[in-house]
Amino acid sequence: MTNFVLVHGGFVGGWYWGEVADRLRKAGHRVEVIEQLPSAGTDPAALGDLAADVEVVKLAVERVGDPSSSLVIPTAEW
Repeated sequence: MTNFVLVHGGFVGGWYWGEVADRLRKAGHRVEVIEQLPSAGTDPAALGDLAADVEVVKLAVERVGDPSSSLVIPTAEW
């Protein structure tokens, strides 16, 4: 079993990974989907920065368990 952390890009949210996450779970993998990165949103005054995004991903990797068996899949829209 592999742990997957799925990270959305700047113009979408965690829903982007819905079908992929479902397929991975059905195959027996553990999946953590980042629902909303701090740097993504519609209110410029409330947006976080890259450091905040990194912290969210780091915490997600910690939640899924052993980082050596985890795979983080970001989108290319960063």
